[in-house]
Amino acid sequence: MKNTLLISQDKLTKTLFSATTIFLAATAVHASDVYGDPFEGEGFVKDDWQVVCDNTLTCRAAGYSEDGTASGGATILLTVTPKESAVKAKLMLQNVDDVETSPANAWLASHGSRVSLYLNDKNYGMVELDSGALSGDLSTNQTQQLLARAKQNTKIEFRSGSYRWRVSDSGLSAVLLKLDESQGRVGTPLALVSKNNQPAMAPKSAIPIPKIVAAPVYSTKDPSPNIDLTTMDYWRANIENWIIAESNDDLNENCDILNPDQQWPGDSEWTLTPLNAKYTLASHVCWRGAYNEGVGFWVIDHATPSKPSLVTYSGGSYDEGQIISGHRGRGLGDCVYLKEWTWNGSSFVNSKAIDTGLCRMIQLGGAWDMPSYVSEVIESD
Repeated sequence: MKNTLLISQDKLTKTLFSATTIFLAATAVHASDVYGDPFEGEGFVKDDWQVVCDNTLTCRAAGYSEDGTASGGATILLTVTPKESAVKAKLMLQNVDDVETSPANAWLASHGSRVSLYLNDKNYGMVELDSGALSGDLSTNQTQQLLARAKQNTKIEFRSGSYRWRVSDSGLSAVLLKLDESQGRVGTPLALVSKNNQPAMAPKSAIPIPKIVAAPVYSTKDPSPNIDLTTMDYWRANIENWIIAESNDDLNENCDILNPDQQWPGDSEWTLTPLNAKYTLASHVCWRGAYNEGVGFWVIDHATPSKPSLVTYSGGSYDEGQIISGHRGRGLGDCVYLKEWTWNGSSFVNSKAIDTGLCRMIQLGGAWDMPSYVSEVIESD
């Protein structure tokens, strides 16, 4: 178990493939064009931009090339910390093809992996790229120039030789307005796009990162020998009835395979995994889609086994005290959603929730880590 706030793209991709308001008068925004909550899932989305804020109030806004861009795709990530005026900006170019099959990638590899930022066809300097990930940081001046044009129609383009990578500005202003609102920046000098002509809000302070003490569990590789197999067999034979009796309508809605009115061939096996001497984890497939699967997890208290406690209907796998769920936003696997629960000794608590951005074929596994929930997981002594 790692004491880390964010999961790396490598780990996220491996996890996935081994087991998805207020509007201010300054911008014309229509209800049909926007959706989402900045503190949930893929956040608040307007056209080609989104913003996701985590439980510490750090917000991340990302913009992309227009949907359907066959080549030359790119994305920009803006990271904004509460009460701080500085905004960090990072660029990532489309990195789906191998160098051998992508002329643009081959060009960059042979010309120093640098691109120039152009705003409305004016050059604002070079961006040095990490050749492996085709990503790089925008300078403070480049970031300020981009934000200064957020409320205008702005052509955002990166160039190298004859190659062009375009990031859409459609939705940028609305998303930054939502970010200003989420951090209490509206009408203050800290506002990104709403400094003037707005009632001032009170800027919000960052919220401390919650700490979760991970309780010891039996190893799945070497389970405790002190398990009463007869008791386990009795639970396995009765747990489905117990869960149905304890559940309400959400079981029928979220766990089709356990719905008595549904017929699903196979999928009749329950897995029981002892957590410690007092609790056992029960799991069963709940639903399947074209490219995703949801596993239901319940905790059995040995003192009251007939009242299992639900963790989730959309889990993925369990290992050493953690339940991890990874789902693709679509079959291509260019956008995913990860959630994680950690055992604290009596229950599984949410310890991580990360979206990797909109589905725009920038990178398999997703372009960015955009968490809506972060924590520090501490191993118990």
